[in-house]
Amino acid sequence: MGPWLWSINCMKETLCGISSLVLIYYRSETLSLKEHSVESISFA
Repeated sequence: MGPWLWSINCMKETLCGISSLVLIYYRSETLSLKEHSVESISFA
C-alpha cells in the first residue's frame, strides 16, 4: 500500500504542476493576444 499511495500522491502533484503551468501559459497567451489583437486581425 505504501508505493501505491506514493504513486497517487506523485500523480496528484504532477497533475497540479501541469495544471498550474497550463494556467500560467494560458494567462500569458491571453495577455499577449489582448496586446496583439490588432496585429492578429490584420494578419487574418
